[in-house]
Order: sequence, then C-alpha cells, then structure tokens
Amino acid sequence: MPHGLTYPADRPQYFSPAWLYADYAALNNDTPVEPFWNLYRNLCHATDSLVGCVVSELKRQRLYDQTLVILTGDHAQEFNENHKNYWGHSSNFSQYQIGVPLIVHQPGSSASTFAHRTTHYDIVPTLMHDYLGVTNAIDDYSCGRLLNDSTPRLWHFVGNELRYAFLIEHDTILTKEGAGWIEVTRFFK
Repeated sequence: MPHGLTYPADRPQYFSPAWLYADYAALNNDTPVEPFWNLYRNLCHATDSLVGCVVSELKRQRLYDQTLVILTGDHAQEFNENHKNYWGHSSNFSQYQIGVPLIVHQPGSSASTFAHRTTHYDIVPTLMHDYLGVTNAIDDYSCGRLLNDSTPRLWHFVGNELRYAFLIEHDTILTKEGAGWIEVTRFFK
C-alpha cells in the first residue's frame, strides 16, 4: 500500500484537488480532508496499476492460474475520521489505522468476500496448512487461524515499536501507553 505519500508532479492526477505530498506540519483538526485524501487515492491508483502490470505478466506467461498472490498492507491511513487530529498512522489503533485490505488469489478457488475479522497472523497458518502440507495443530506454531475461519475472536493484539493494544469485540481498544498507563477507547456503531 502507498507509504511515502509523495506523488510525482508529472503523473496524471485522477482525483483532485490533491496535494503532491503529505504536509503533516500543516495538518490540524480544521484541515480540509479532500486534498490529502485525493493524494492518497492517486497513490493507490498508481499502486494498483503496478499490481496490474505484475498480474498481466503472470497471465502472459501463463503462470497466474498456478500462482498464489497475496496483497495486503502493514497499516491503514487515517484522515481525521475520529476528529481527534489523527492523520496517517501510528497515532492510535482504531479501525482507520489498522484495517487493511487483504486480497488473496488462490488458484482453483472461486471469488469470495469475507466480512469476519482476520489478522496478519492468519496468513502463515493458511500457507502452512493449505499449501505446504503441515498437519500440526495450528497453535503449535502460530496464534493465528486459517483465513477462512469465521469463528468470532474475542480480542486481538496490535502494536508498533512504542505501544501496543488489545482490540476487544470490535468496539473497545485497550492501549498500553509508553508510560505504562492504559487508555480505553470505545466506539459505538
């Protein structure tokens, strides 16, 4: 997923008005979202076109139908959805910063959409079980599950180099801050 948030001036802009780079010093709670959001959308468009080139080449070489392709990101990007002046990533663990796409092309499988919560922890067990023939119980080597396991999760763990949090039942985040205190954030739908 786009990370640098700088867009070349010579590339076409599909979404406008848009910034050419993310000027984080200019962001505040009153900053209009659209130019920053459109920068991100232009970057996503450029990234998608590069992924399209890889997929086209796999198809040209007749490898696509036998190639496992996994697309995801390490974090999402917030555009002040919480109205707490949170922009980008690493400032909190809300869905706006941790909810990433996960697209998997599995040879021989038909297209499906899943709405249950998964984590990156689920990728390794799925590869080990479905593709590498590992027959051990998944909890022998991972805290993840198979990607298609829709069993409800009571919680999951997220974090970065400074802080970590537990997400509980989709609406509560318990964040352990650097000083040792716990911040409780609740979201209501």
